Amino acid sequence: MAEHTRSKQLVSIFQQALKALAGKRNDWWPSSFLTTGRPTLRLPSVGIVIALASIVIGWWAFAGATGLDDDSRQTFDARPALFAGAVSVMAMTWSHLLSTRLRPLEYLFGGLDHMYRWHRWSGALAVATVFLHTQIIDDVKGIPGASRSIAKAAEELAGIAETFLYILVITSFIRWVPYRWWRHTHKLMYPAYVISCVHFYTAEKPFGNGEA
Repeated sequence: MAEHTRSKQLVSIFQQALKALAGKRNDWWPSSFLTTGRPTLRLPSVGIVIALASIVIGWWAFAGATGLDDDSRQTFDARPALFAGAVSVMAMTWSHLLSTRLRPLEYLFGGLDHMYRWHRWSGALAVATVFLHTQIIDDVKGIPGASRSIAKAAEELAGIAETFLYILVITSFIRWVPYRWWRHTHKLMYPAYVISCVHFYTAEKPFGNGEA
């Protein structure tokens, strides 16, 4: 009898846990990305100017980059693809920096609220540009950053990092995921960032590593 009662209690606890996890019907609707508000430019906005400058300057870094199409074997301008990848890495860099809540950054970006907004939007930019990068990239003719085997391994790891980013986006849009669990998925950003940096360092570029 006692065993039967204990079993019923366990079943009841399990059902309550499932109900709590399932949440309400409205919880399954994707949350709007704009609920945090759009970041606005105001004084002091020195931080966003520095961030944008550090990202945009990459366009000139890839001047003259060419690629080789696998099908037609014709060369093409590889600058957009490489720039998209660089934007993703820089956006992740700024997203991480803003998450530190350092006092100097708080002043430069106009307060913690603005830092949080720019943190989230820079993360969204990182995911969008990494998707764009993977869709348009092809064989780049340039200076390898490492041996072919290392570069290939880093490229495969970059595919895993891309998956991490997509998981992060999905969990961020599902409102019923408890914060104490969601924050663990957010940590996927760290290996994704490290892998992205390694991939950028080892991949072929129009300039060698360490060149100014």
